[in-house]
Amino acid sequence: FIIFLILIYSNNSMDRYKLTYENVTSTAIPYMPWTPVHDKHYSLTIKMFKEKPIYGNGPQFFRLSCLKNSKYIDGCTNHPHNYYFQTLSELGIIGVFFLFFGFFYVLFILFKQFINIWFIKKNSKRMPDYLVVLYSLIFIYLWPLIPHQSFYNNWLNVIIFLPIGFILYLIKNKEHI
Repeated sequence: FIIFLILIYSNNSMDRYKLTYENVTSTAIPYMPWTPVHDKHYSLTIKMFKEKPIYGNGPQFFRLSCLKNSKYIDGCTNHPHNYYFQTLSELGIIGVFFLFFGFFYVLFILFKQFINIWFIKKNSKRMPDYLVVLYSLIFIYLWPLIPHQSFYNNWLNVIIFLPIGFILYLIKNKEHI
């Protein structure tokens, strides 16, 4: 309620809200959580992907090609602001397969947990809450429809892969059963 009041009575907040709304509605796919600038990044990665679709152009190619190549000027930045587009342009279909596989594997596990809770209702088939939280963290970090930081950023890889280490430890030691 307090945030709502601040949005209504603060001109600066209302202007920022209107700008955000205009940006989100003026993208190639309306109401997606990115801006028209992100659209340029994504279209540039598609151009790069078409050059070498199977193996990609190599890690960090997006950043390096923007520095060196004049044909990629529109939409250039140091990374394309989405893990999937970055992986597609830099590692090709083979690289993005592993990212999609990981995302859909986590989605499958969470969906199975949802089915077990709401329809089967057997406690023996449920994962403990701490494993659900760890899988949910990975699911949120890898959600494809939002802008991301660079996939090759060290602290982001720690955030993404640390829950995987905990999951593997817990499964190996069977502490979730």
